[in-house]
Amino acid sequence: METNTELFNLEAEKEILRALYLNPELFYKVDIKASDFYRGEHVCLFETMLRIYADGLEIDLVSLKDYDPSCDILWVQRLFSEAITSANINYHTRIVKENSFQRACLITVKGLYEKVTDSDFLPVAQEKILNLSEFGTCKEPTTEEIFSGINADIAKVKETNVYGIQTGFEKLNEACVGLWPGHLWMIGGYTSYGKSTLLSQLVADI
Repeated sequence: METNTELFNLEAEKEILRALYLNPELFYKVDIKASDFYRGEHVCLFETMLRIYADGLEIDLVSLKDYDPSCDILWVQRLFSEAITSANINYHTRIVKENSFQRACLITVKGLYEKVTDSDFLPVAQEKILNLSEFGTCKEPTTEEIFSGINADIAKVKETNVYGIQTGFEKLNEACVGLWPGHLWMIGGYTSYGKSTLLSQLVADI
C-alpha cells in the first residue's frame, strides 16, 4: 500500500487563498472547505478568512490578526503579495478537492489494515477507492450531449427491439425503453399526486 505519494498541491491551495482574499464573494461560488487543505497554515488562514467574511467585515491584515492572534502576518503578507488572481479558482479547487479525497481514501484503507486479515484485499480496495476520484476529473457533458446519448440509446433499442425490464406501463416502457442496470430514474411530482402509488405499481408489476 503506497503511503509516500504526495497527495497535495500547495500552489493550488495558495491560489485559492489569494483568490478569496481578492474577492471574498467567491466563498459562495466554490465548493471548498477547510479540511480540503493539506497545509496547517492554509487550513487556519481559510477558517479565519471565512469567519471574518461571515461577520461582514473586510478581510485584511488587521482583521486577520484580530481574529487570530497567532497568525503569522509576515507569512500572510508574503503570500498575498505574490500574483493574485481569481480567474482559475474553480480549476485549483478541483485539484485541492481531488487530493483531499484521495488522502481521505488512503486514511480509510489504512484504518482497515488492522481489521482485514487478507493482505491481498488492501491493495485492491485502495485501487478501487482511488478510481472514484476519476469522477471528479471527468469533463461534465452538456445537456445537449446527454439527450443526444439518450435518444441514440432509445433509437438503438427500438431498432433491435431489445427492451429492458418491462415496467407494466406501455407508455413508460416506450419512454425509458425498459429498466436497465446502471440507469437511475427520478420520479417527481407534487404532494399526493401519485408518486408512491406509481412506484408501488411498478414494483408489483416488475
